[in-house]
Amino acid sequence: MVAALIGGGVVVALALGLGLGLGLRRHGAGASGRDRNTSDVLLHPAPGSLWVGASPDWSRYSVKHFDSAVQNHAIIYDAFFHLSDALYTPGCRFNTLTNYQTDEPGDCFDFIAEQVKATGAIMSISLMPDVVGFGLAEIIAPDSSIPARFAAKLKSLADADPRLRMMVRFGHEMNGNWYTYAGHPAEYVQAFRVMATAVRRSVPDRVAFIWSPNANMDYPWGYTGVDSQNLEPGSRNTSDPRFELLDTNGDGVFDHHDDFASPYYPGDEYADWVGLSVYYYNFTDKTQNAQVTPGFVYQAITVGSQTDAALYPNAPNFIQQYSVAKNKPFMISETSAPSLNTSTSAITALDAKSGMWEQVWNASLTKEFPTYHGGIWFDYAKEEGEGKEMALRDFRVTDDPEVRSNFAAYLKKLGERVTWARG
Repeated sequence: MVAALIGGGVVVALALGLGLGLGLRRHGAGASGRDRNTSDVLLHPAPGSLWVGASPDWSRYSVKHFDSAVQNHAIIYDAFFHLSDALYTPGCRFNTLTNYQTDEPGDCFDFIAEQVKATGAIMSISLMPDVVGFGLAEIIAPDSSIPARFAAKLKSLADADPRLRMMVRFGHEMNGNWYTYAGHPAEYVQAFRVMATAVRRSVPDRVAFIWSPNANMDYPWGYTGVDSQNLEPGSRNTSDPRFELLDTNGDGVFDHHDDFASPYYPGDEYADWVGLSVYYYNFTDKTQNAQVTPGFVYQAITVGSQTDAALYPNAPNFIQQYSVAKNKPFMISETSAPSLNTSTSAITALDAKSGMWEQVWNASLTKEFPTYHGGIWFDYAKEEGEGKEMALRDFRVTDDPEVRSNFAAYLKKLGERVTWARG
């Protein structure tokens, strides 16, 4: 998610096991390279099932808040973690922007585990290696203690509750230009593998890793601000050690013709799930609300934006290539369509958001892509934008009564297609 325009986060998801009856069924072992236990529901969601998840602003909201809004128990809850020592400190709390301290017991991981425990939901944590001293280079260093410490923490959570299952969305949106870890494909792949290996050694069959780039919305995005370290679009800097990996078609130019995802894929044996960040904005005037264009989500999970689809009809189909063909579950791991209270457009908050949720939780997608499993709604309100476009953008579906009631009603109409936590 673009930092200036789009909220972000890495996901570690804890899914409760079969004993809590999440309503998930098995599907066959895939080409993932990892031995999949057919009793492990985390790795085998029912084909065609739609998961409803949320990423709330934990500094303001709770599991109960979102569950009350949707009139059911969401199956997965997400939290954003900036990887550092602070995560393991008693009283650590966070939202997508910062970690902070309280006088409450338990560290950041304990806090989310306790939140989801009451409902039987999946715990989802986005793990972001963007803090000095905890970046990709430090993770892959031969003497690094970072992977082992993280694995030990997940093991302690698993030991405390045998029903817990975990999913790690490590270094999400690594193909963007808004995080310090973005634009480093070789180091990212190695770090993903190191983290996955360490966790699996400590917590075998209890953790799934999800690989989640940003959707191909006019990739590549190039340099933007101090956090960006990616190559500039149009670069011909063949002396940069990253260039050969990023110039996927080998034409000597880093541009829209290059694959937005493949340089960062960690390998079938390391990624259990695949996902994408998919947001809709008014791309013409970011100071105004906008209605989501028809087919937007379908294009985002396949070839990218409408522009990409028109210009590059032979572009790789992401969900087909990485999910269906490999039999790996797919979810939209971050999604929303923000509204602005300052908008003078006739498009209301309900118009903006309903257009998105109707496409994200669309049963027709599961018919074409049986590995498609819905998404996680980014339920924040935050300042975003640059210059005159800076504004409070409301991504939430839980605040406005009209939006809230219509969202719940839409999900209810989907009936048994939706997999809820049992509570």
